[in-house]
Amino acid sequence: MMLKHASFILWTLLLGFACAGIAQAEPRTFDQTSWLTLASQTCASQAPNNPQVAALDLSHEHLNYSCHCVAKSMLTILPVSERNQLMEQMRTRRNLQQAGQRIFANPEVKKTVASCAASYYWN
Repeated sequence: MMLKHASFILWTLLLGFACAGIAQAEPRTFDQTSWLTLASQTCASQAPNNPQVAALDLSHEHLNYSCHCVAKSMLTILPVSERNQLMEQMRTRRNLQQAGQRIFANPEVKKTVASCAASYYWN
């Protein structure tokens, strides 16, 4: 009888922890400042792997400026769902190379990279 009681308590505790984990797994609210920081960092770290960006041969400062500009532009370019998915991927630092490839695969982002790199000279 004692074993059944202990087993019931254990299962109740495990179920409680599982439910608590599910409640915590809700998506975080989107934070524009965090987006700009994470997207800029991901861009700067992954840009040298992109042949088109690497061909621009940007200085470290120029690359950081351009990546911040691109991250800001992506707020209007990317659909909310894609932005949220990328944000979570960047928060968990999971598959950042894949995230960088997805970011640079978007034709609008490619155009923005070129215009942001050029705007560095005017600012």
